[in-house]
This record gives sequence, C-alpha cells and structure tokens, in this order.
Amino acid sequence: MLDISHLGDRIRSHRKKKLMTIKTLSQYTGLSVGYLSTLEQNKTTPNIENLAKICEILDVSITDILQMDGSGSVVIQKKDIRIDEYPEENMSVGIIDFKKNNHVLEYITIKPGEAQKKQAYRHVCEEMGTVLKGVMSIDIEGDHYELYPGDSVYIRSGECHRIYNQTDEDILSLWVYTRKSDNLL
Repeated sequence: MLDISHLGDRIRSHRKKKLMTIKTLSQYTGLSVGYLSTLEQNKTTPNIENLAKICEILDVSITDILQMDGSGSVVIQKKDIRIDEYPEENMSVGIIDFKKNNHVLEYITIKPGEAQKKQAYRHVCEEMGTVLKGVMSIDIEGDHYELYPGDSVYIRSGECHRIYNQTDEDILSLWVYTRKSDNLL
C-alpha cells in the first residue's frame, strides 16, 4: 500500500540514517533547504522528479519510501525523537509520534528566564499536559494558573493559551495532542 501522509517523516529518517544534514541533502539534490524542510514536516508532497532526486541521494528506492508498513512504531528511542528548538521562548519540544492513532506526544522543556517572544497560541486540536518537574505558568483565555509536578491541564481546540517559566529551574512537561489530520504536526 502506498502512503504519502508521512512521506516527509520517512525522508527525514533516511537522511538521518545517512548522517546527512538537510543542507547537505539540498546541495546534492539542488532543492532548497526551505523546500526540503517543508517536505520533512509533511506540509508538502514532492513531485516524482524531486522524489527521485532525493531517493537517489539517500540510496533508497521510490517504492520503498512510499510503502506503508501499517504498523507504526512500537518503540521510539530518545535518539529518534525530533527536537524542535524555540530559543525565543526558552523552549525545546521533543515530538513523539508512534503513527498508530491520532495522538502525538510532546516532551516540552522550558528553561528559566524571561522569554523574548511572548506569543499565545490557538491550535486546531485538543491538548492535555502534565507537569513532570518545575512550576509551569499557563494562561488560558485570560485566566492564569500555576501548575506543579503532577498537575495536569486540558486545553480545548481553539483556546488561546501560553505556557512559560517564571522560576529559576527547568520545567519538564508531557503533552498529548489529538491530531485531526495527518499533517497537524
């Protein structure tokens, strides 16, 4: 069965197995870093010519990269977790997606200090978070909360919210998102 919904994830996985940066893949294929980044985030789908270039450099067949094994992951090792850094928010986000259902886990670390960017967010999905370490400040639709280790929060789809750190220690939290589509995260 062909599966293009997570094609970008598979391309990123093959690229990382080759210990290749996205910039290096760009240089070898002639495709822009921005395009490859968007592709790896599953926000776009390549045409057959671009896919062929990528597969040639990654030494994988087009058929293999399009195949869906249907099983998803049973174990995701720490080294395989995608980490997105948001230095302007003192935050790093590890995305854990088993590709078995519509749930995605995020492991969020927020460093101490005043964030340069203080943006509130609205997401198209429900989300639930639990504080594992530290004291997390969260604003939801104008209400302020302080969450301690073991405390949890539920945020409905579309609610305006912001999480941040007002303490001197790291905050660690685990979040679960209910994905509405394959391209949410």
